[in-house]
Amino acid sequence: MISPNRFSFRFIQSMIVGFVLSGLLAIPSFSNPGHNHSGAAPNSTYPSHLHTTPEVMQLVQMVQKGGYTLFFRHERTTMTEIIRDRLPYDFTTCDGQRMLSPAGIASSQEAGQAFRLLNIPIEQVLSSPICRSKDTAKQAFQDFKVTNQLMVQNQTLKRTKDNVAQDLIALVNQPHSPTQNTILIGHLGNVMALNVIPSEGEAIVLKPDGKGGVTVVGQLIAAHWGDVVRDLERAKQTPEPKT
Repeated sequence: MISPNRFSFRFIQSMIVGFVLSGLLAIPSFSNPGHNHSGAAPNSTYPSHLHTTPEVMQLVQMVQKGGYTLFFRHERTTMTEIIRDRLPYDFTTCDGQRMLSPAGIASSQEAGQAFRLLNIPIEQVLSSPICRSKDTAKQAFQDFKVTNQLMVQNQTLKRTKDNVAQDLIALVNQPHSPTQNTILIGHLGNVMALNVIPSEGEAIVLKPDGKGGVTVVGQLIAAHWGDVVRDLERAKQTPEPKT
């Protein structure tokens, strides 16, 4: 005869096993939303070979035609050596400044290579006088000019939030070739007035708003450049499906 206590234990044990099995059976099957087993594209308007989105592709194709200003926040910087710059800045040396990390140097070079492969026309490249911006410009584009108009708040240069914002607006609104782009390389503080917060290495595509201000057309993160190059190159080699 089974004792009441032993019966209760077996009953509870069988209930637990039942709940576990029912839970396993109820687990849904997950699959990659970008693929299906039928071989058909999940979305006929979005080719399955694309690494990036149609919106990013469209933005890059607009830039390829020229007439825009691309503001780059300097590339990725070191996290451990110097967290904050030593103030006031000494522009005769990079000592005491946060510098590009090895990843930031490599990403700068890749961005420049992407511009060349994509045949993006460049009229001029302007950089802040701070070393991490100059190094981003040098690694990506080689030829550039330094301007204090891209310097952020600074007591020595009597830079305030207001004139930082005004200088960015002036740079975007200065006369440009309609078939060329201007590249600006600076800092987060340069674009705070536009209510955008780019990550290190991210590009903001800008154009005049026709009223003396600036319009944000779009944003491109560093990882987009390689994806766009791959997608456009593959598009050249992949015939369009017959309809």
